[in-house]
Amino acid sequence: MTISFIRSSFYVSVKRAFYFSIVHQYLEYLFIDKSYHYQATLLLLFNKLIVQKAEK
Repeated sequence: MTISFIRSSFYVSVKRAFYFSIVHQYLEYLFIDKSYHYQATLLLLFNKLIVQKAEK
């Protein structure tokens, strides 16, 4: 049980990092001329959504 839990949490963290990097690149492409604060806020929102989906 512990091994499977570690494996699943590792998988979730890897998947989260993968999605986050994609989202980050996409947002950088979209909002390269916008303010950094706006970009950071969107990244936080996207990350929260991804975390919620990964935990379900």
